[in-house]
Amino acid sequence: MHRSGIHLSIRRLARRLALIVIALALAAPSPTPTAPAWAWPVGDPHVIIRDWQPPPNEYSAGHRGIDIAASPGDIIVAPDSGIVHFAGRVVDRTVVSIAHTGDLVSSYEPLETTLKKGDRVERGQQIGVVVASGHCAESCLHFGVRHDGRYISPLLLLDARPRAVLLPVDHDARAPTTPAGVPDGTSHAASRSLRECRSGSYRGSRARASPARPADPLRHRAGGWRRCV
Repeated sequence: MHRSGIHLSIRRLARRLALIVIALALAAPSPTPTAPAWAWPVGDPHVIIRDWQPPPNEYSAGHRGIDIAASPGDIIVAPDSGIVHFAGRVVDRTVVSIAHTGDLVSSYEPLETTLKKGDRVERGQQIGVVVASGHCAESCLHFGVRHDGRYISPLLLLDARPRAVLLPVDHDARAPTTPAGVPDGTSHAASRSLRECRSGSYRGSRARASPARPADPLRHRAGGWRRCV
């Protein structure tokens, strides 16, 4: 074959290969964008006064959520869009729960709200205000999350780790275990903060505290709690 004929054949083959590559690229499904992290339901500072503590079984005692320091009147917002699943009184306080995509349901208490079941809420929309109650020694918002009916740590969905965590003085603080059927959260910054706090390497301890909460290295509190700040 003449040399020019060989070059022509190579060019034709190269063009065909390029067309095949382009066709495959166009036919490939677009990557699914990663879902954004949830927003915090209350504003800064995000101080956790009691962390999520999973019970050994469905009927045992535990703490099925996190308590975030908040004052009466503080605005509560939806961390993500969804539909109000429940809004009403439970025992002595008002509770609101919101159903989100991905079989997730978030809950908030105690609060005052005008929402009713079936209302649509958008991410960042005000859903109520914090009210005083006896749930916490200090005023707080209790924030819980269920995935496929099982409680998980809300910190797995939030976009930042907490500023501070309270640890029991006389008990070993273990990183929470994630129930079967949901993503493993042991590598999340919130889980690391518990271990780092006990070892003295918690970077959050150097964060500036709010004026109402002095940043003492170790602060003993009533009820046998100490604060890592």
